[in-house]
Amino acid sequence: MPSRRKSPGPLGPSPSRATTKPTSPLPSPSLPLTPRPILRKKKSVTFHPSTKKSASQQNTPNLDTGNWSSASAAASAGLQPVPTHPDGSAASSSTTLNLDPFPAYSDPYYSFWRKPKLLDYSHLPPWRLDNSHILSSYRPQTFSHLSSLPSLFYLHNESCNIWSHLLGLIFFLIFGTVFLFSTLPSQYPTHSPSDFYAFLCFFSGISVCLLASTLFHLFHDVGPAEAKVWNGIDYAGIVACIWGSFVAALHFGFGNDHVATRRRYEGMITLLGVLCTAVSVVPGFRTPKWRPARTGMFVAMGLSAVVPVGHGLWIYGVEELERRMGLSWCVRQGVLYVAGAGLYAARIPERWAPGRFDIWGASHQIFHVLVVFAAAAHLKGLLLALDYKYSAR
Repeated sequence: MPSRRKSPGPLGPSPSRATTKPTSPLPSPSLPLTPRPILRKKKSVTFHPSTKKSASQQNTPNLDTGNWSSASAAASAGLQPVPTHPDGSAASSSTTLNLDPFPAYSDPYYSFWRKPKLLDYSHLPPWRLDNSHILSSYRPQTFSHLSSLPSLFYLHNESCNIWSHLLGLIFFLIFGTVFLFSTLPSQYPTHSPSDFYAFLCFFSGISVCLLASTLFHLFHDVGPAEAKVWNGIDYAGIVACIWGSFVAALHFGFGNDHVATRRRYEGMITLLGVLCTAVSVVPGFRTPKWRPARTGMFVAMGLSAVVPVGHGLWIYGVEELERRMGLSWCVRQGVLYVAGAGLYAARIPERWAPGRFDIWGASHQIFHVLVVFAAAAHLKGLLLALDYKYSAR
């Protein structure tokens, strides 16, 4: 008799006859289900107390630091985005990271006297690319003239340019004031108003030149628009220096003997000065491409003195013109100007060793020092001419 197979119950086969087993045993009810703690390294992040930014502010590029809170904003400005915090916000000066923060001048918590992180040439925006042989120690963009003032008191690649002409400005202002209002009236009581006017033109011209140069090198990191304005003012100052030196030399060279000739040469140098100033303010001529042409133009204006000097030599001779206007000192002045301008145009010596002359000894710095020495040489010649004029009476 065949055996009957027992049918499974409503709950399926009994556990003892189950054909499948669980792949992993369930935890014992006696063991607590405690999650394993995840250890994370703390980040040194300190936020200054400030109000919470709105959504529009969070999507606004932080121009002070060069960091951007959105890739679209950076792309629209033509800049590369920078790393952000893990939460997606851009790093700013109000955040203290393990890295040295890039200071934001507009941050109210930023220390006015704190030296910012200097930049390399490769990190400069296009409008600041000028001398590819100066590789480091560039100031960051400040976005305000007030924020650029502290750069007077820390070292960067414009420090020598600023202080060389600032100290020269202080010297000529003090010397000129004492000479015009004390020395000239006391030692030369019979001097004419034209003598006072000649020295006033010289001291005014060199002072305007040194002041304009100092302000340009101090403030040209504010922004591209400001840099263009100060660059034009700098060139206008060079014109003022050449014009003032020219007028003073003509006064003593031709004196009252050839007034009409002196007036013609004064008109010539004034016209050249106006033209040079007009050309120097055209934006297309303030690019590095046109630097040799600009330099040559101003050298030509300076060398225009050869015409009246040659005329004076034909009238008076070498010895008499030496006594009348200090000819040898005028020649020294011209040599110093031409040497400085030539080094500046050729980028010597930094082109021979890029990076070695970033702080001291670059061509622009040498040019600045030679300009001060050239002005001092011309002043020496004018003082000798003044002595001869009144000692011959």
